[in-house]
Amino acid sequence: MVAVVIVVALRLAGGAWLVTSGDDSSSGSSGGPGEKEPPEARILHEIPTPKVGKDPINVEGMWTTDRNFVKADVEKFTGYPLDGGSAQWEIPLGGEICWTTPHISADGLTPVLFRDADADNPVCTQVGLLDLREGELRWRHEVTDEYGSRVMFDEVTMGGGTIAAGSSDGGAAWSVDGRPLWKPEEDAECRDVGYGGGARLVAVRRCGDVASPAVDVRRVDPRTRKATSTYELPAGIEYLHVVSTDPLVIAIEEEKKRSRASPTWWPSTTAPPAAPNAARSR
Repeated sequence: MVAVVIVVALRLAGGAWLVTSGDDSSSGSSGGPGEKEPPEARILHEIPTPKVGKDPINVEGMWTTDRNFVKADVEKFTGYPLDGGSAQWEIPLGGEICWTTPHISADGLTPVLFRDADADNPVCTQVGLLDLREGELRWRHEVTDEYGSRVMFDEVTMGGGTIAAGSSDGGAAWSVDGRPLWKPEEDAECRDVGYGGGARLVAVRRCGDVASPAVDVRRVDPRTRKATSTYELPAGIEYLHVVSTDPLVIAIEEEKKRSRASPTWWPSTTAPPAAPNAARSR
């Protein structure tokens, strides 16, 4: 069994970055003799909002490496120098961004889920690995079912060095070098609908009837998907978000209390409580 903490998660995004200066050892109190000045911040650079047509388009994704500030744009990612200035590189995808994760490896790798613009019906089937230090897409893969149809994913994350994508049809995973580790199983009674990433890999699994499923959260071996511990959610909990994988913290929401559409899975598993982003492990 695994202990679970319930929280409410909020996400902020923006197109500017700051630099701070000052002594971070200063006291939080005010008015005392000898009190040190609080840190100051100044804007280094601002990025204008991407120009798009009448239809909304997703430009989710923002990271900082030891070399660049990286921001998602329309069907691409752009790397800017840390001290501000013009873009140093771009990573074109050739399709709209569907999902990103805040998790990034020590060497600047992070996954992305995006659409295949060349398909007749461009949906979120492409899983790729971005190299944010070199400014390149290392690889991209898709998964097909037994009928040759491409599997559409709801979200993607990285946990324990494994790239994992979840959907209502089940989950798939790859090693950092692009080697397939597992894929959705046809007619499986239980399916990984989402994953939580970070230091460990956590799977959110749904079993049984879609109308009243049994849902559990399990830590899994990132190479084999074998469960090392499992927490079964109470009946009536369908949506959740993996806030942290080490320690394991999840946010949950009962279906009857929901007032808005889910963010990432049917529910999803890597974002706020409930929703396709819901168990979103970002």
